[in-house]
Amino acid sequence: MFTYPDDIYEKLEFDKVLSKIAVYCYGAPAKSLILGMRPFDNRRKIERMLDEIQEFQKSMDLGYEFPLSFYESIDEELKLLAKIDYVLDVEQYISIYVHMRMIREIELFFEPAERKAELPLLYLISNQITIDPQILDSFQAVFSDDGKIRMDASPDLERIFKLIISKERELNKAFARSIEKYRKLGYLTDNLESVKNSRRVLSVNAENKRKIKGVIHDESSTGKTVFIEPEEILEINNELFELEADKRQEIYRILKALSAQLRPYIDDFALWQKILVRYDVIRA
Repeated sequence: MFTYPDDIYEKLEFDKVLSKIAVYCYGAPAKSLILGMRPFDNRRKIERMLDEIQEFQKSMDLGYEFPLSFYESIDEELKLLAKIDYVLDVEQYISIYVHMRMIREIELFFEPAERKAELPLLYLISNQITIDPQILDSFQAVFSDDGKIRMDASPDLERIFKLIISKERELNKAFARSIEKYRKLGYLTDNLESVKNSRRVLSVNAENKRKIKGVIHDESSTGKTVFIEPEEILEINNELFELEADKRQEIYRILKALSAQLRPYIDDFALWQKILVRYDVIRA
């Protein structure tokens, strides 16, 4: 039996070929798959892959825009989602949502009968897709198209958001009055205001700090400026902080419910990721 040296792929610069191909992948999972490839020795498999590549080229020649774009691995998200009552970070839900939207777009891409006939091998890959419209609806009820939590994701969240907006307007007006009042008295520095401990504060000349009632949050490194939250906005700020806490709690409740809705579909998400990776490799 003839054996090849361990570094045969490097000597043939096969690794460089793979590196050049990997650059064209949208997602890290496809890049990893390509970089780990070794030459195939199954003629049927090679011919099938080449036929798929030719079909993808054909779709481009026909002017079709295949719905594939940047995506991230969701392996970690799926592991965490499998844990009962686990709540993912917003970014992790968005990663799953990106996969779902792309898979749905691929499904729609192959809806026309002529496209299925023109690209039979590519269509066969997508034929594994079955999306329950309910989980797409669940995502769209929580997230807007720009990946942010919707203000109306629940009646309570919508109410809290409206109260926050109203309270922020009240705070802005009260703070503007404080700035104008103490600016005229000459108590403030040129900067007028700052933010300390997530609260808006007045930038006060140190010699005037006892002339303004309120809470001192910090002072400058030189000691010449003191940052004071004026008494007249303390109550508004406290109410705003309570509303922000209520918002976080309601968002947590919404995301926990979303996790429960998604958990039965973990195997589907894993399959869809494999489909995206396969299309990505073919395209690259």
